[in-house]
Amino acid sequence: MILRSLSYTGTKDNFVVNVNDIWNAIRGLKCSKSDANGRLSSDNFTCASKELSVYLSLVFSALRIHGHVPSDILVSRLIPIPKGMNTNITDSANYHAIALIALSSVFAKVFDVIFLQKFSGQLCTSEMQYGFIPRLCVTWS
Repeated sequence: MILRSLSYTGTKDNFVVNVNDIWNAIRGLKCSKSDANGRLSSDNFTCASKELSVYLSLVFSALRIHGHVPSDILVSRLIPIPKGMNTNITDSANYHAIALIALSSVFAKVFDVIFLQKFSGQLCTSEMQYGFIPRLCVTWS
């Protein structure tokens, strides 16, 4: 996805994440999903009290206002996935990789959901990204 532009309007309202944003994103998490290190699970968030939303809103607002993300959040683990059932698994060209955020994909998922809710109207997807375009049915010829 490409971000067209996030114009700063003079107020920080667009950049502030409120408690309800966090709470709604947490309620939308799937059960028993964990991060790449297995330290945190989505259940840790969904079973937590609403006070967690207060602290996460402060953290996410600070990240968005200041435009800085700690380097630990940016580290990811690449998982190789075979491209097909009948491929030569000894050839590295027959794999594609997915990246799991090592520190906490649960944090990233909550942040992604909020970001998409607030800025989906300003994002555009390349037509080459079939799997990421909402309400698009892909048929193979």
